[in-house]
Order: sequence, then structure tokens, then C-alpha cells
Amino acid sequence: MDMPIITEKTDTKSHCQLPAKYDSLGIADECNQEQFQDDLKKHQQGKSNYLTFINRSAELGIKKWEVCMQKMTCTYFDKAENEVLTEEIPAVK
Repeated sequence: MDMPIITEKTDTKSHCQLPAKYDSLGIADECNQEQFQDDLKKHQQGKSNYLTFINRSAELGIKKWEVCMQKMTCTYFDKAENEVLTEEIPAVK
């Protein structure tokens, strides 16, 4: 198993890079935020697998997401690095 390479670390963030296991995805230039939110909700309900969600997100203009464990949030970004959506991560009961 390939181990992650820490490429940057600060007090609040660590950026890791792994060797590519899959082909790169093309990210749509325009973000379809409404459709992304609908697809995200369906994915969270178990109606898609992770690879399908990643591919669909790219088609809808989502480039990446960042999880902040301190704030317990997940923030999604478009190709231009604009914040598209921030969700709170629910607490485990």
C-alpha cells in the first residue's frame, strides 16, 4: 500500500498527496450548484457509490472538498476555487 506524502503542514491543515490510482477527471468550467446539492443528498442517502459521486461531482463543476475536523464541516469548491457549499458534519451519538 502506498503511503501518503505530506506536502504541507500547518497548525490547522495537512495536505497529503498519494500516487494516482485512477485517471484524472475533467472538471466542468461552470458549477451546477442546485444539481450538485441534489446529487450530494442522494449520495448521503446511499443511492450512489463513492466513485459515481466523484465522477458526477466533476461533471457538475466540483473540483474538491475540504474537511475541517475542528469546525466539523465539509466545504465543496468549484474549478475557480470558489466555495460552493459548506455542510456541518453531524456528531456521532
